[in-house]
Amino acid sequence: MKKLIASYILVLSIASCVNAENAPIVGWDGHLFPSFLISNASVKIDTELSDESILGDQTGDIGIEIVAPGNDVPVKVVARCDAFIEPSEFTGTLPTEGTSYRVNPKIRYRYDRLSDCKQATPATMTFTIQIGDEPEVTSSATFTMHAVNDCPFKVDVGEDEIDISHTFAAYVNEQHPFTDKLLREALDRGVVSSFSGYQGDASQVLCEVYAIWDLLVARDVRYSSITATAAKSSIVASQHVRLLEESINNRQTNCVDGSVLMVSLLRKIGINASLVLTSDHCYLVFTADREGTHLYAVETTLTGADVEEPDEIPGDLDQAVEESLRYEESWPSFVKALLVGAQRFEEDGQKAEDDASEDFLIINIAAARDAGILPIAFNGKIEFAPLITEVNEGDSSSLDSSEMDDEDSYEETE
Repeated sequence: MKKLIASYILVLSIASCVNAENAPIVGWDGHLFPSFLISNASVKIDTELSDESILGDQTGDIGIEIVAPGNDVPVKVVARCDAFIEPSEFTGTLPTEGTSYRVNPKIRYRYDRLSDCKQATPATMTFTIQIGDEPEVTSSATFTMHAVNDCPFKVDVGEDEIDISHTFAAYVNEQHPFTDKLLREALDRGVVSSFSGYQGDASQVLCEVYAIWDLLVARDVRYSSITATAAKSSIVASQHVRLLEESINNRQTNCVDGSVLMVSLLRKIGINASLVLTSDHCYLVFTADREGTHLYAVETTLTGADVEEPDEIPGDLDQAVEESLRYEESWPSFVKALLVGAQRFEEDGQKAEDDASEDFLIINIAAARDAGILPIAFNGKIEFAPLITEVNEGDSSSLDSSEMDDEDSYEETE
């Protein structure tokens, strides 16, 4: 996580720097991402990494370049954008004559509006600047505020690429109010009578993970590849990620959506789970014991897939779930998901080791939370669509596909 924080500071302090006097800076290449702003609002910063050329907020992504006209000259900068921030002010001094400083007011974001931003939209940031006894001047910049679903994961800084894929951790929401409702539904299906996490043994944990998988199958949650974002940046790579309530109510997930959904539920019951990212895919790993000695990978794109049960079932899995609880609609795909996940995890890890590749990342959600990375909060405006299926019948047909939102009208362009 130290590397994460260092990259976080680097990408904020360098990606948008310019040298023109009184030049406004808004985000990266004029793009702001609510998911990044919300998730990193409480990130713990090492003060030893501070930059003397940045005045005010060391990790701010909104500011203005000012050349000091003398030594210790007073300066006041106020940033305004009523749509997304409260008026935000910096008051201080420009230390050294002739030196260019980036002045970043501590931005007072309207986080409720950020989390409510469902479509990319243009906005204008206006700066009021007063230097010494000179009259106030104004400068403004138009920028793009992305949808909260747009997850930035890489920023090009000159010839370097800065990894900010930890932002995916923001979409894992173990505190989401839907998680309790979903776990209740899982209990009603009867695979397990309670969720105890690591209070039980590894077999019990495996059984609880299957209970969650079974519920997602009963809800007819299926793979749907939607990754493209509407707004494009020349230096920021991003991907569309559904929030938990969207995945559940629309019953569609791509590889990231399905993984963050399942990790959210696993963490809710106390199971340590992580996202695994490669250059073109995402899946999850979890540990069946508190010490982390029993690691399992899950290929979440197989949720709801029509597959035959493998001829051989791993012994630990075979012992974990009684045959009477292996529902026909969910058990074959669960076994397949663990087998495919294990193979993929081994191959990806070996390839990364052989090629010294950075295209194999494990985002440990517990470590991300310790670093201060927050989940995107549920806005409370979407109602929970309950499961209609009768208990234990495993009938996923009770949810009519005609009830789905038109989210599948998007076309994949990447």
